[in-house]
Amino acid sequence: MDELREWIRTAEAARPTCQNKHEFDLLIEHQKNRLPRQQREVIIPTAEIARDVSNFVIGFGIISVRNSVEHVVSAGSGTLVTVGSIHGILTAGHVLKKRPARYKRRAAG
Repeated sequence: MDELREWIRTAEAARPTCQNKHEFDLLIEHQKNRLPRQQREVIIPTAEIARDVSNFVIGFGIISVRNSVEHVVSAGSGTLVTVGSIHGILTAGHVLKKRPARYKRRAAG
């Protein structure tokens, strides 16, 4: 059974590059059904998660200039969100505290 579980993990990791996803998904499902019920688990490959999530993540940086060279330091990240007709960035409070003073008065709440 370990070989079958490894085959399923490998197949799911390769899925994003597959040209015929429908048939490939059916094959993976067929192989999962060969496992005893208690051993069936949802396997989500990290590469697929990263690819899907990366479309909705934004990074913030603080730019400074020293000796005529620009330097960037990470200031955190956020997630693009939509609530009704409002589009925005959901982020943590410590990220908001790092933003420049000229932008602080624009924030709601």
